[in-house]
Amino acid sequence: MNLIHLRLINLGLLSFLVVFLLGFAGSQLV
Repeated sequence: MNLIHLRLINLGLLSFLVVFLLGFAGSQLV
């Protein structure tokens, strides 16, 4: 497995987590 491939997967999971947390915080504020 390529290191670049692993890095892309990690970036995808991290961005998904950030979007999920932002959406959760936004729903709590409203």
